[in-house]
Amino acid sequence: MNTTELTYLLRDHKKITKKNLSDLEKLVETFPYFQAARALYLKGLKSEGSYAYNLELKKTAAYTTDRSILFEYITSEGFLETPQISNTEKAPWEEIQKAEAILNPYLFERKPITEEAVIELPAEEILELHKPLPFNKNDTHSFEEWLKLTSVKPILREESEEKETLREEKFKLIDKFIEENPRIDPKTPTSADNLAKSFTQATDTLMTETLAKVYVQQKNYKKAIQAYKILILKNPEKSGFFADQIRAINKLQEK
Repeated sequence: MNTTELTYLLRDHKKITKKNLSDLEKLVETFPYFQAARALYLKGLKSEGSYAYNLELKKTAAYTTDRSILFEYITSEGFLETPQISNTEKAPWEEIQKAEAILNPYLFERKPITEEAVIELPAEEILELHKPLPFNKNDTHSFEEWLKLTSVKPILREESEEKETLREEKFKLIDKFIEENPRIDPKTPTSADNLAKSFTQATDTLMTETLAKVYVQQKNYKKAIQAYKILILKNPEKSGFFADQIRAINKLQEK
């Protein structure tokens, strides 16, 4: 990659191609502290949805002096924006297939997700292990956790025995819910009460889906399961989805 090509991509990182991605990979290997090249390489991997993105993000953080600037970059609108392929780049038969799909009335029918369909999916696919982590502006804590080593020390509990007992009782109810695997009708109104309010602690308020994914990526399955249980209490309307994530984690542990 020459200076002209690099300058062109720095002005418009939406133009990164697969060939540019290969050239950028070689460039950062040769000049590991070249921040601009690493930023472009990260953007290219994110746009491709590459499995290498998460590992490269950690490498970039290691070579970055101010990680807050890196976080601002990977959560910026320009970075998160998916590049659109122009119509001239698409083959005519692809346009025809797209038009036929839109005209297909079955496309708009709601497909029920059966228990069998969920079980058939590999745990890695359900948990999206090989996809880039979706950090946003509110995920500062999750980003910091992501940069930690996988060997995490146990968290010291500051809550009272009474609160810990209440938490365990609620988690037992969640375990029962997961075992019975009920399907909730989305039309059924759910309670607006915050079930987690009675025992929420400071760390619980920071719990997000991204942080739960971070724990899975770190193979810290115990904390990942606990994270999804907290999310069930905070977001009961998504309890079915989070329960599926817990079941998938249990499958990974069995392996």
